[in-house]
Amino acid sequence: MFDTHVFVIFAVIYESPNKITFAEALERELDEVRRNLPGEFYWSMDHMDPQGTFHKDMNSEDYDKIITKLKTVKKAEVMCGLRIERDDPLAADGEQLLKTIRSTFNTLLPLYKMSF
Repeated sequence: MFDTHVFVIFAVIYESPNKITFAEALERELDEVRRNLPGEFYWSMDHMDPQGTFHKDMNSEDYDKIITKLKTVKKAEVMCGLRIERDDPLAADGEQLLKTIRSTFNTLLPLYKMSF
C-alpha cells in the first residue's frame, strides 16, 4: 500500500460490524491496553495516514476520541501496531523481520479478541 514502510497492525475498518464491540471493550480495558502495548506501536484513525500517534504519546483524551468516534461515526476506523520504515535494517533481514511480525501479532492479539 505504501512504498515507504511496512505496517503490522490490528485494524477495525469502518465497514466492520464489530466497531462498537471493540470501542466498548477498549473503554473497559483501557488501563490494561495502555500498560501492555509497547510505546513504539502507533494508533491511527485514518488508514491513509501513515503517521499516526505513538502509543507512548497517547493520553486519555486521545483514547476517548477513538472510543467516541468508533461508537458514533459510521466511517470511523482505527489501527494500532508497528510501522517499519523502508530504510530500517530490520526490513532487509527476512528472518528477523518474520520474528518481529510474529511477535507484533502476538502482542496485538488481545485487541483482536476485544473485537468479538
